[in-house]
Amino acid sequence: MDNNNRKVERIVGWMDAGSVLLKEFAWRYAPWAIALAPSSFFGFSMYSIAARVMPPGLATAVGLATAVGLELVGVSAAGAAVELYELWRRGKSDRPRVALAVGMVVVYVVVGMLTVLGSEFQGTFKAVGVAMFALAPVSYTTMALMRFAVEAGKDARHDAERAVESQAQAAEWERQQAEADRALQRELELARLAAEQQARLAEIEAEARVKIARSEARYRSQTRPVTAGQKAGQPGGQLTGHQNGHTPGQEVSAEEAERRLVTFYQENPGGSYSAAAAAAGRSKAWAVAKVSDLIEEGVLTRTETGIVANG
Repeated sequence: MDNNNRKVERIVGWMDAGSVLLKEFAWRYAPWAIALAPSSFFGFSMYSIAARVMPPGLATAVGLATAVGLELVGVSAAGAAVELYELWRRGKSDRPRVALAVGMVVVYVVVGMLTVLGSEFQGTFKAVGVAMFALAPVSYTTMALMRFAVEAGKDARHDAERAVESQAQAAEWERQQAEADRALQRELELARLAAEQQARLAEIEAEARVKIARSEARYRSQTRPVTAGQKAGQPGGQLTGHQNGHTPGQEVSAEEAERRLVTFYQENPGGSYSAAAAAAGRSKAWAVAKVSDLIEEGVLTRTETGIVANG
């Protein structure tokens, strides 16, 4: 049963393939077969005339050349007419050229019919010859339309391929644009974060300077000279300079405090902020801020072991 089914499938496949081949053959060569009849008639007529005065071989060559030449002229004239008509319909050609191409086909048919009617052939042969020349424009035009259809199909496929390519290019452009937009957003976000960080650092620096100013003011109030009758610990009394690590009754200026700070680190590399503040007669917060300023100025350097003086 399976063998019979396979045989039937093979037969059906052969029939389908044969049908496709026949259609392809008819589509390509049938119009030529119709047009060969009048061309062959002219070729045979020319052979008959040439054979009377020429050798048989040469007469045959003249007849074949006549048939082939007339066939090519008919095909070219009809093809030009169809193509010019299409160009005229699109506005790319003028009407006189179309009329000229059509007139060439008409002249070909009329001359052929007159030749058949004036020939030595009689009866049915003349009728067939006239009919073949009347059908020749149909076959020529059919071939031209078929060629035009093939070219139109190629143009359509080319347009479709270009459309697909354009869509792909547009999609690629959109992808690149989206990537550029994302990169711009990242840059803007980084710039925003950097601005916020700079603003925060400026705020911290301002707060540190305010604290330093307050510490200096508090230090100046604590290091005023002790008046007679005031003692440390009495009501309204202030801490003496000696109790704060300095000579009593002597206030340290900003320049002097900075000099003492640098001297401390020259003599005590890596010393602590507390010790440096005590040596300068200022608060620890002042010492921290001043050390940072002196590092920026190149007077001090921060190392792994601590702060050291340069030079």
